[in-house]
Amino acid sequence: MLPSDVGSLKKLEILQIKETPINFLPPEVGNSAHLICLLVSSSANHFLKIPLGLISRVSSLEHSAIVVPMNNEWWLLIEMLQ
Repeated sequence: MLPSDVGSLKKLEILQIKETPINFLPPEVGNSAHLICLLVSSSANHFLKIPLGLISRVSSLEHSAIVVPMNNEWWLLIEMLQ
């Protein structure tokens, strides 16, 4: 599990979560004032839950991508560039 105090990291700029046993992105990530890049990918049998509205709350975010496996292929589910 990703600790909720990750949102209080003052210099966090890039958060990449790739095929880990983490199953929930804490809403406190939305408090990261300097987060510019959020990259998330899941495995075929494990999905990461992201709270509704979390990505839009991070005003400093310039790039985010959420990649999920579907039918033995990797699909870019959401990509946001500012």
